Amino acid sequence: MLELVDRFLPVLCKIEGDLGGAPDIDDLSRTAFFSKYHFQRVFREVCGRSVGEYVRARRMTQASEILLHTDWSMDRVAEAVGYQSPRTFRKAFVFHYGMAPAEYRRQGKTYWHRYYAALTEGELQHLHSGNITLDPEIREWPERRFAGFSRLLPMDSPESDLLFERARAIVPPGSPAAASPRCFVWNSPEERLLRMHHFAVVHDRSLFGELPPGCEELVLPPMRTACFRHRGSMAVYEWSKRYIWQEWNARGEWEIDEDSPAELRFRFDGPAISQAGFEVSLPLKRRKAAPAPDPAAF
Repeated sequence: MLELVDRFLPVLCKIEGDLGGAPDIDDLSRTAFFSKYHFQRVFREVCGRSVGEYVRARRMTQASEILLHTDWSMDRVAEAVGYQSPRTFRKAFVFHYGMAPAEYRRQGKTYWHRYYAALTEGELQHLHSGNITLDPEIREWPERRFAGFSRLLPMDSPESDLLFERARAIVPPGSPAAASPRCFVWNSPEERLLRMHHFAVVHDRSLFGELPPGCEELVLPPMRTACFRHRGSMAVYEWSKRYIWQEWNARGEWEIDEDSPAELRFRFDGPAISQAGFEVSLPLKRRKAAPAPDPAAF
């Protein structure tokens, strides 16, 4: 698959250069040196979605930026992203974001889990090098109890390293638990907007009689999770995360429950978290039907 990445980079450049126009499949096929039939099949394999789906996602992202940063009319926004009919644009926007364009503008914030940036060479190589599980393992969990330390931190805060040090220090030396504590991350919608999250580093509660000084207890209810395995630093985890939330999460009857704790299990290849690979188990909930369009909101 990696050898195909180079053939599709010029295709992506052409698409980005004319997002407002209808994609010319014949021209894009010639650019990638494929027949029209094979081009569309391989594009989906390489890029994770069809040409039409890719273009729509990029148009919606572009539209969201225009809505937040200009006072353009809805007719002008629709035309700028390739929709001659404002009604068709509104329908596509509601399908993508779950709300009308006018409501998105009123809220005044970016919904990052639906924000679809242009694919890059580095991201495509990451996805097709076995660095992220494309089909996760689905697990069923009973109620679980843990003990450890947590703090509300800015995302990517280096203070998370200190929580790992504290968690490793409270179990007996040589215990396997000391080398591989569990990490849970969760936040409220308001905290997500501020790019803050609760970061907890814990061990199974059964390791302790009484709670060690300063420890908290974390109780998780029964849940279903999707387990992905990521290889590489936290810096390139953004590419894995985008695949999980924007590609995998758009499929099937289950979706990620963003209000419940997600679990990270680190594998240390060096002294710092940035040198770790890990698996992430994301809580799932049954997908709701897309909201019906509200004609009055346009």
